[in-house]
Amino acid sequence: MTFSVEELWRLPESALIGAYHGARVTFVERKFARDTQRARLEWLRAKLFINTSGGVTERRMAVDVSEELARKGRELREI
Repeated sequence: MTFSVEELWRLPESALIGAYHGARVTFVERKFARDTQRARLEWLRAKLFINTSGGVTERRMAVDVSEELARKGRELREI
């Protein structure tokens, strides 16, 4: 729910507090969803790194060129 500045000035104090609470809840829900996806992506990268054979350089290259992880990273940036 979005309000213009003029609408916010005309709101009574109780409605203004309710609007602020709604905005904070929405912000926290979006941040939680983004952070959850970010942690899931890091977990997948670590899992791929561990399961790949070779030295550190080869493992990092495998993680970097993974199309699935690239797609998930792109989706995360769009959030």
